[in-house]
Amino acid sequence: MKRLSKRLLHICNLIKTNGCVIDVGSDHALVAINLLKRHRCRKVYNIEVSSKPLHNTIKNLINECLINKTENILCNGLQTNKILEKINTCIIAGMGGDKIVDILKHANKKIKIDEYIFVPNTHANKLRKYLKSKNFKCIKEKIVFENKRFYQLIQVSKNKGIKIKNNDDILFGPYNLKHISRNLINLTNERRKFIISNSLDKYNRNIKTELLQIERFIKKWN
Repeated sequence: MKRLSKRLLHICNLIKTNGCVIDVGSDHALVAINLLKRHRCRKVYNIEVSSKPLHNTIKNLINECLINKTENILCNGLQTNKILEKINTCIIAGMGGDKIVDILKHANKKIKIDEYIFVPNTHANKLRKYLKSKNFKCIKEKIVFENKRFYQLIQVSKNKGIKIKNNDDILFGPYNLKHISRNLINLTNERRKFIISNSLDKYNRNIKTELLQIERFIKKWN
């Protein structure tokens, strides 16, 4: 069985429930297998948009004798009508923030979900902006450095957590700003270098504003 990556392990460690979990983009059922073997949930819905990765998911679950504790669904995001019970946690990872927003916008409104864990590969700020518009709050955020890249884990709920109040919260994360980490500082420095080296602020007003926010942050925390 393929070893769990650092970021997937962090996702699993955030989940402590006797209830149900959805994993959108199940990645060979690695998360489901970890959660079920460690008794961190009782059931996992694995969702894939293509038949081949769904087949791999099912195959791995059969090999681990866990297929009876899962439902494995071929579907685009959360548009399925096969999830009728209440969901404790929904995981959406391994795609850009824009794609995650699109999944949320087109989700079946009948699916009841207590909290989400997102890991956007890009545009975490666009995801937070959408979450703010829908009155989500941040329970926890964590920045993981793996394979020479930074990944942002964002755990949210409408019932508890820290409000996303302003542009700094959108860009850096409200939980991150209350718990400044070396990875947050390094990620911000890396983003600054990327903007400046590619002159992105000269052609885009939003990125120019972002760079000003970054400069203020670096001045305070570097």
